[in-house]
Amino acid sequence: MTVRDDQAVTVRNVVDLDTFVSAPDRLALHYHPEVDLSTGKLVGFGARLMSETGPVATGDLVAASETVVATRGAWTLERACHDLAGWFERGLPMCRISTRLGAAELASPGTLEFVAEALGVTGVPASLVEVTIDESSLATPGVVRAFEALGCRVAVGPFGAAPTSIAALEASGIAALSLDDDLVARVGVDPGARTVAGAIIAMAHALGASVVAPNVGSMETLTFLQRRRCDAARGPQVSRALAASEVVRWYREWRGARLRLSA
Repeated sequence: MTVRDDQAVTVRNVVDLDTFVSAPDRLALHYHPEVDLSTGKLVGFGARLMSETGPVATGDLVAASETVVATRGAWTLERACHDLAGWFERGLPMCRISTRLGAAELASPGTLEFVAEALGVTGVPASLVEVTIDESSLATPGVVRAFEALGCRVAVGPFGAAPTSIAALEASGIAALSLDDDLVARVGVDPGARTVAGAIIAMAHALGASVVAPNVGSMETLTFLQRRRCDAARGPQVSRALAASEVVRWYREWRGARLRLSA
């Protein structure tokens, strides 16, 4: 896989985002390793756009132009794909990258085109890209099918923080559910949270979807999720968030020990 020159890795109209943010060189992606809870193997990375003051949400980039809204998600995805291609060239095994697109981004008519362009520019196979949408986006006709038509995997999350029609979830055919961060954080101390999390995992599997748990902060939580057959996990118990330049070195150090799983 060929990695293009860094200066060439830009999406159309990214200057709009640069102008709005005012200091684009201070934006960076941080990556959260995701591991398979049955094998302990690395399966991918969740990408999060960060500034000097913390995570950058879609709402932080509201502007007069819809192009800015769409560009934020496309810039994140393309940057993540560029980093993934570079990691592969340095020996990282094949794994996927997961990025989040908000409701405003999905509603923008340019988003799909931007995503397709990002895939084309970086050369990363669409099958290695997971687009995470929120629960409310399930009500938007054709969202899941549109990304699947590009070859991308579609996940819904955070799941468990808002009411969702089971019928809509079933009809969507999504590939994965991402549990709500706060729900996962309470699993280690709250019996009610464990009941809800276990029920969501069972429901997702019945619908043919896999489940990833973010924000896993203790071995107790990790053990519970493994026993409930949650598919994958991210969070402090797996690894701290990594800068792009740290990923390959982290993997080389981590792969020997792998994630310690309970029996």
